[in-house]
Amino acid sequence: MIKINDVWSIAVDPYNYALQKRGSQKKNKDGSLVTDKNGNPQYLYISYGYYNTLEKALAAFARNTCRESLIDKDMTVGEALQLIDSKYNEMCELIKKLTHDI
Repeated sequence: MIKINDVWSIAVDPYNYALQKRGSQKKNKDGSLVTDKNGNPQYLYISYGYYNTLEKALAAFARNTCRESLIDKDMTVGEALQLIDSKYNEMCELIKKLTHDI
């Protein structure tokens, strides 16, 4: 698994890269929270698509985070374009870092 940040990750198998967003913490049938053997919480993950290359999965991540940033914001077209431009630059830096680390 490639961790992008605290919420987003990319699961890797031999054929696909799955873009995933962390959801709620897993619960047992009795309602208690699920943890691993070290006491770390275990989360459910929501898949946002399967891609055949890492670059496509990262591009989907960039689209989703940009979309989330624009939702429910009262801004002018110029402000929205400026936000998109800053998100684009942020994603380029992140992609460079992630692909360098792999």
